[in-house]
Amino acid sequence: MADATPLVPSPFFSALAGQEVPLKLENMQPIGAFKLRGALTAMAARPDVGTLLVPLSGGGLAAGIAVAAKAIDPAFRVIGISMERGAAMFDSLKAGHPVEVEEVPSLVDSLGGGIGMVNKLSFPLCRDLLDDTVVLTEEEIYGAMQTLFCEDRIVAEGAGAGQAIPV
Repeated sequence: MADATPLVPSPFFSALAGQEVPLKLENMQPIGAFKLRGALTAMAARPDVGTLLVPLSGGGLAAGIAVAAKAIDPAFRVIGISMERGAAMFDSLKAGHPVEVEEVPSLVDSLGGGIGMVNKLSFPLCRDLLDDTVVLTEEEIYGAMQTLFCEDRIVAEGAGAGQAIPV
């Protein structure tokens, strides 16, 4: 069973964005991982937050969050955040069909892996429901990890830290 995790404002990113930027701290789970439940509870707790930044790997998490967010409020913006190298879903969305990518070492290796060439679920959901996608370099991800720690005292793995970059 997962523990409840906090939704807290980031003073640094809020100041940078000029508006409150709440962070759903799924890294506080005993296993330190983000899960779909975290985004859903964030939407329930803060329906005034109009944009969700979600990890975009194979698309399952992003697709699930987008389906739920759009069911709650079609105006919710859902933005998939991916890595620069080995971005399976991002590259597939760009190509218009599933493509294979080479897995390479990365600070966000949890976002790596393929989506399957016969992908009938996550690809069309991501294609149809994500409002945008953003690709981050290794340097941007590393910078986000450092910033979260130095400014907000949050230790986050690369895939989670990538959501803290203002888009």
